[in-house]
Amino acid sequence: MDPYDKIYILEIGPRSGGNLIPEVIKYATQIDLIAYCVEGALGKDCSDIEHRPTEGFFASYILHTVKDGHYKDTFIDEKIRPHIIEHKLVVKPGDPVHKFTGSNHTLGTFILQFDSLNDMLNKMDSMNSYIFPRIS
Repeated sequence: MDPYDKIYILEIGPRSGGNLIPEVIKYATQIDLIAYCVEGALGKDCSDIEHRPTEGFFASYILHTVKDGHYKDTFIDEKIRPHIIEHKLVVKPGDPVHKFTGSNHTLGTFILQFDSLNDMLNKMDSMNSYIFPRIS
């Protein structure tokens, strides 16, 4: 909005959210929001989408570093491995990495599943001790 209360639209587009939220929702509800966004954008009928209760406890974790350097590898504690259902690293050994200041400094992504809400909250609160990048 400018000083004369005129509104300028800079962009219009569907966005389901970052940090793998649509993927986590798909695991928890079996509803593929990404597919619905594409179908809706193509003008197709999406009237079959419905609210479904979640089944299970899922979370995403975005891997960052707290210092600049070169990526060596990622430590993954054996206690958290059984909970990882999907992960992707976007760096390889030797790549320069930077302290997190924005999503452009993401090193990787994880989707995790837990047996209970309590277990998920406890582990997510200290995830940086279960999964972290080693930087030289």
